[in-house]
Amino acid sequence: MSEFENLGSGKRSRSVLAAPLRADGGRVIGVLVLISHARRGGWNIDDLTVVQAIADEAAVAVARAGLFEEKALHATTDPLTKVGNRRAFEERLTELTGATAVIAIDVDHLKPINDEFGHEAGDMLLIEVARTLRAQLRAGDQLLRIGGDEFVSIMDATTEAEAVAIAERMRVSLHGVALPHGRARISAGVSAGGGGVHALWLAADEALSKAKKDGRDRVVVAGDRSARSAGRARRPVSSQASSSKSAHSPALQRMSSMNHRGRPTPAAAMGEEGRAVTRQRVTAANSTRRAPT
Repeated sequence: MSEFENLGSGKRSRSVLAAPLRADGGRVIGVLVLISHARRGGWNIDDLTVVQAIADEAAVAVARAGLFEEKALHATTDPLTKVGNRRAFEERLTELTGATAVIAIDVDHLKPINDEFGHEAGDMLLIEVARTLRAQLRAGDQLLRIGGDEFVSIMDATTEAEAVAIAERMRVSLHGVALPHGRARISAGVSAGGGGVHALWLAADEALSKAKKDGRDRVVVAGDRSARSAGRARRPVSSQASSSKSAHSPALQRMSSMNHRGRPTPAAAMGEEGRAVTRQRVTAANSTRRAPT
C-alpha cells in the first residue's frame, strides 16, 4: 500500500480500493483504483462490490476496444509479409501533404519461380524481400505490399537524393539474400517533391516501368532518362537500326558511287546529262522495233 499513500494532489491517501479488470478467461487487463483522503469513512466491502461491478463493465469495453484495434490492424496489414497492404496504401493516396518521396518496387521474375518451384517458393521470396526492404528504411518510413509482386515505400521529409540512396540500398541488399530457389532482385522507380502521395506514386510507377524495360535490377528516377544502376551499361543500338540510319547518310551515298577500287562507277561518271541522252536513245530504239513492216 505504500505506493498509494501520496497519490492525488500530494495529499496522503487514507483509504484505497482496487478492483481488477478481467477479460474472458480471467486474464487481468487493468485495475480500477479509488483513493480517499478523508480521515474518516474509508472504503468498505459494499463500496468494493459496487466498484467491482463497474470494473467488470469497463473490462468489457477495454476488451472490445482492443479487439477493434486488432481488427483494424489486420485489415491494413498484408498477412504474408506483415507490411501494410493495398487498403493502407489507398488510405494514403488522398493525402496532399506530408509525404515527399515515393519508391515504387517490383520483385523481378516472381512468376517464373512460382511456375517452376511452386507458390511456396514464391511466398518465401516475398517474405525475404519484405524483411530486407524494411530493414533499409528509417523510422517513420512506410512499406506496403500493393499487389502480387508490387511494393511501395512512402517517406516523409525526404529529398530525392535520400530516396535514391534508400532505393539503391534496398536493391543491393537483396543481392546477399540466399534462397533455396531463384534470386531476390528488384526494380525500383523513385519520385520526390510535392503534389501529394498519388501524384508521386504515378511518377514513381512510370519510372519503375522504365527500369523494367531497361533490364530490371536497377533504380530509375522519375524524369531521368538514364537508368541508374550498379555495373550495368546501356543497351547498344541494334544493328538493324544502325543500318537504317546509316543508309541515308551522305558518306554512304558517296561510297555507293565508287567501285571497290575507289574509282567512280559508270553511272556516277556519266552524270545527269549523260544519263538523259542514254534514256532518249533507248526510247528511240524501242519505237523502231515496234514499227509495222
